[in-house]
Amino acid sequence: MAGLSALSAPSRKPIVGAVIVIIIALLVILQLARSVPPASISLTSSSAPLTFPGSPPSLPWPAKGEAALAISGVGTIGVHGGNQPQPTWSVAKLMTAYLVLKAHPLQPGASGPSLSVTPADVAIYNHDVTQGDSVVPVTAGETLTERQALEALLIPSGDNIAPILANWVSGSESAFVTRMNAEAKAIGMHHTSYADASGVDPATVSTATDQLKLLETVWQVPALRHTTEMAEVTTLPSPSNCPSCIYNNDAMIGHYGFIGGKTGSATNGAFSFVAQETIGGQPRTIFGSVMGQVASSTPTLPMPPNANNPLSVIDQAEAAAYNLVDAVRSFPLGQSSLPAGTSLGTISAPWTSSIKAITIHSLTFYGYPGIHTSMTVRKRKLGTTVSDHQVVATLTITAGNTTTTVNLVASSHLPSPTVTWKLTRL
Repeated sequence: MAGLSALSAPSRKPIVGAVIVIIIALLVILQLARSVPPASISLTSSSAPLTFPGSPPSLPWPAKGEAALAISGVGTIGVHGGNQPQPTWSVAKLMTAYLVLKAHPLQPGASGPSLSVTPADVAIYNHDVTQGDSVVPVTAGETLTERQALEALLIPSGDNIAPILANWVSGSESAFVTRMNAEAKAIGMHHTSYADASGVDPATVSTATDQLKLLETVWQVPALRHTTEMAEVTTLPSPSNCPSCIYNNDAMIGHYGFIGGKTGSATNGAFSFVAQETIGGQPRTIFGSVMGQVASSTPTLPMPPNANNPLSVIDQAEAAAYNLVDAVRSFPLGQSSLPAGTSLGTISAPWTSSIKAITIHSLTFYGYPGIHTSMTVRKRKLGTTVSDHQVVATLTITAGNTTTTVNLVASSHLPSPTVTWKLTRL
């Protein structure tokens, strides 16, 4: 019978050996061809300081209306009063000025293009005078530069200037109001509705929280910030016709740390304000908004030294702002930090010893007792080798509504698997 069984034992040995060699070769090829798992990263989040010890501080919120307050580098530190939409009055002019400058950017101190005053503009002025509104005199045929118009809008708070600017930007006030509401939505002002460009219409409503968002946004525009910081203006064409027009309606400018903002008043008072103070040993900008303040002959809070008596709605709004800023001066603001090289995890692979995931640079964040803090890590996709100081993840620390980030990198080189490991792994 032909076949292997017919072969003598010595003849079968080379064949068996060859088969064994082939099997071993195939096993080696299969082992070397098997996919290798990538390196993995595991985080030890407890390594990061995420708390500020102590009890949450209390603030002297106004007894009526609502308010919101934020500190630069920290975020919103408090909201009070129910967050119900109410009239903004002339504070609405911050949005008007913001959109004018968005359409026609202007450097601080530059004059910009000129606007011609029409008979229709004069008619609006005459109507506003009869209503007792805050106005800046205009005459048909005169021209105002963009800078003059913005100063007339924001400093003496000329109600009649708002439609002039709205018509210039959008062709009509109604079209401009549509733009105002679209911008409010884009900023995240979800409880705001604009009905006019000046804020005279009580249907123009917002909340202190929304106005805080707007204030922090417009403060990034240098020309607008520069204008709201002015205590008085000297560039209006006819100050002799309106001596009061040269002064800012915001009497807090230049006092008690206040550096800018916008007042609004009618049946109640509103005030969006910016102040600068040293808090926790660091210079900080304070952003705030108070709304719905009512007149009173008896202060509901301590009043700033220059307040009038009896107290107007603006006095009450400015008093509320004054007391909030005064309290923030001693605010228990603290800081936590992660030095460069802080280990926040390990990078592992089954073929070698693990290495550390470390912060590539130092990270400092600020907060206060009771602030909500969290840490999240976004891992990068890793391969079978990791180079020294390769970015492996991004760490984000949130304190309040302020976030800071830092990359995590490999502390050293993690080599690729060796042939020996590939052949011997199970």
